[in-house]
Amino acid sequence: MKKYNIKTRKRFINIDSITRSLYLRSLVQSFCFLFIPCILVIVSVCTGLSYGQIFVLSIVFNLIASAIVSLIVLFILNGLGGGSVNILYGMKRTSWDLRDQLAGYLSIIRCHKMNKRFDQALRAVNVMLFKNPDFPEALLLKSQILHEGFGNLGATKGYLKKLMEVEPDKSSAINRWASCLFNEINK
Repeated sequence: MKKYNIKTRKRFINIDSITRSLYLRSLVQSFCFLFIPCILVIVSVCTGLSYGQIFVLSIVFNLIASAIVSLIVLFILNGLGGGSVNILYGMKRTSWDLRDQLAGYLSIIRCHKMNKRFDQALRAVNVMLFKNPDFPEALLLKSQILHEGFGNLGATKGYLKKLMEVEPDKSSAINRWASCLFNEINK
């Protein structure tokens, strides 16, 4: 079985970028818009060409014209920023604050932890705690990772104590989980 390569993943991410997908979308839309059957009738009346020749010429013309229109649309999208994306495509620009970004990281860390990839989970939780050192869920996850994956009881207790200081409400679920794990370690 072939091993997964990180460079291959990056190449695929670059291929499927937002800018390229917007370009392809505008290319298809402008091609459909510019491909008008009336052009065939007008050109055939004015010139004496056959319908087959006019059909081929109109397709070539439409490909060139749609590529130009798509480049103009792409330039407008990149030049005006997110506002033009909202107008042209009805897309909403999301504004993620730090808590939303960290909450997204939590699912990645939990996945690594469940699959017993403790090294990767520890690296990811360290990134989270570097951004926000008092994030309660990250502190709990780090203590669980240190306990389950590495058996480091001293560091686990330290992070659990810090978590209980950050989240002093004893009725909160995260404080109860931390105190249960702390009591389990002390036994």
